[in-house]
Amino acid sequence: MKLNGTEDLRIRRTVTNIKNAFETLICEKEYDSITVKELSERAMINKKTFYQYYNNLDELLRELKTDFSSRYLDTIADYRIPEDMDKINRAFFTFSASAGEVYDRITCSGSYSVIQKDLMEQTMNNRWHDSHWFQSFDEYTQRIILQYVQVSTIGIYRQWVMDDKKMPLEELIQLSCRLIYQGINNFQ
Repeated sequence: MKLNGTEDLRIRRTVTNIKNAFETLICEKEYDSITVKELSERAMINKKTFYQYYNNLDELLRELKTDFSSRYLDTIADYRIPEDMDKINRAFFTFSASAGEVYDRITCSGSYSVIQKDLMEQTMNNRWHDSHWFQSFDEYTQRIILQYVQVSTIGIYRQWVMDDKKMPLEELIQLSCRLIYQGINNFQ
């Protein structure tokens, strides 16, 4: 349930408790292992109360995904494709690195693959389809370009997280720009 600030304090507190408990559980276990019963206990509410605000856990997860993608899209709203690809790449890694453990779990864990795909598609469709450059390609070429950028960018970020973020963020951004936009030949 998206809060708009006009809700009763009890409603805001309940929804916030639900979201906080959900985020805690995401950080502790795989999505398939989370139950409404467990979430309700963590949020200190009845299961019935959960269902007053959400139909199921998928709806709550979609809301969380929408929040992440909206915040990221806001950061790149003024960038143009392909002219600002380096800025978009920087914004992606900077946003992702600052989004927290819940974002990392959703982005990197296999049990969130459907939501990962939705997150990337929503982001790509929102920005890329506004590009005249991108629209100049046929549909098949567009899908290949999107796949290349998605897989490369998210793959680099996942590897960085799996490596416990040992490389400094700025170095990661520069390396990803070189790889994604200049290719492997840049390293010869």
